[in-house]
Amino acid sequence: MLAFSLLTGACSVGPHYQPEHAALPAHYREEKDDDVDFRPVELVQWWQQFHDPILNRLVEVAFDHNHDIRGAAQRVLVAHAMRDIEASQWYPQVDFSSLNGDLMKSTSLANAMPHVDDLPRDPHASLLSYGFGASWQIDLFGRIRHQVDASDRVIEQAQENRHAIMLTVLAEVARNYMTLRGTQQRLGIIDRHIVTATRLHDRAVRLQRAGVGNTLHVAQTSSLLRTQQSQRAVLHKTIAQSLHALDILVGQLPGSLRAELTSPSPLPKVPPAPRTLPGRLLRHRPDIRRAERMYAQAMDGIGTEVARMYPDLTLPLTYNPNASTFSQLFETGAQAWRMLALTSLPLGHGGQQQARVRSAQAIAEAERLKYHQQILIALREVEDAIVAWNGKKTHVRLLHQAAQDSRLANLRSRRLYEAGISDLLNVLETEQSALRAENTELCAHIDWLYRTVDLHVALGSGWENRT
Repeated sequence: MLAFSLLTGACSVGPHYQPEHAALPAHYREEKDDDVDFRPVELVQWWQQFHDPILNRLVEVAFDHNHDIRGAAQRVLVAHAMRDIEASQWYPQVDFSSLNGDLMKSTSLANAMPHVDDLPRDPHASLLSYGFGASWQIDLFGRIRHQVDASDRVIEQAQENRHAIMLTVLAEVARNYMTLRGTQQRLGIIDRHIVTATRLHDRAVRLQRAGVGNTLHVAQTSSLLRTQQSQRAVLHKTIAQSLHALDILVGQLPGSLRAELTSPSPLPKVPPAPRTLPGRLLRHRPDIRRAERMYAQAMDGIGTEVARMYPDLTLPLTYNPNASTFSQLFETGAQAWRMLALTSLPLGHGGQQQARVRSAQAIAEAERLKYHQQILIALREVEDAIVAWNGKKTHVRLLHQAAQDSRLANLRSRRLYEAGISDLLNVLETEQSALRAENTELCAHIDWLYRTVDLHVALGSGWENRT
């Protein structure tokens, strides 16, 4: 019987999953031809391209201690356990049971106790029993095989969910760290302009007290100073929120990183745009990989339903001795067993099983289309990210030039004012213009860092060394 089961177990009806071919372009359309340079090593640990050791450490800590990532790892273990439950159907299901106690039959029922040799039978009896029961389902047509394969696909989907969460956490750590450092730099800009505004206000007050100034200049410089001071509170709030977000992302209590990250530090450097090939998306984007595994699981669902239309062979085996005393349990007369072969075949259920097969086929086709749709979405996201990165690069370069011009204009207007050649209004206007230009340039630079992170996330890299 064992040899028979091994031979017939290789017979599996229904379709088997074959990798789906996806048509992909040779290169991204938004990339210049001379920019295409496949660099997989830089993509695997792309956050290191920012050359910021603190960011590198935060990413490593988040990978090890983030609760969402750790929870996703537990769901992978759950999927493994469920797969083992399905695979257990391949093996005999063996159980042990025992029974012992006393039986008392009623003597009040008519003819309940027949007489033998005019002596009544004893209504009291003792019962001792033990036994083994086994049931073995032979997987003749691959139903169990398809179910186990489907469970394997569920494991792989859970793994891809974990990879996707890792990529999300990685991106959030990078973005919040860049927000923190960028806001600290903005705070430094505000502080420098507050120093200038304070000097202008003090000068206006001195001139007014000396009788050569007026209250209009005092009010104007005071308004400028108070406006700039008010912006510090907003920036401090953003810094605190970024710190709290980083605390949670690395699995620590809010405030844990404050001592390490409170001191201002320069913004991470913007690395060159990553260059890769469209075909790499299929191997590295967790959402595409998960969609492909869902399609494979749906194909196994078809095989499972097809196999239900074929005969099912089960071998129920029982061994159950019965006696009234312990010494009798092992005698020949107490032995009892049953060895059967149970075969079942669905013959007429009103087309129910055929409908189940059609349903499974439709589900598989829907998952196949979803897989191809996910590829298109991924390609669009990469193309959009490339456009955004290139556009932001040009934007930052122009804003940098504008900020330099504004700072120069501000410096010259102050000198002219101090020399008595220009009036205070020009100084106030150039001061406000310089502050706006520097803030705008810095915010654009931060956004350029965001776009770099978005491009790497769109390419789906960053989780490979943490499988």
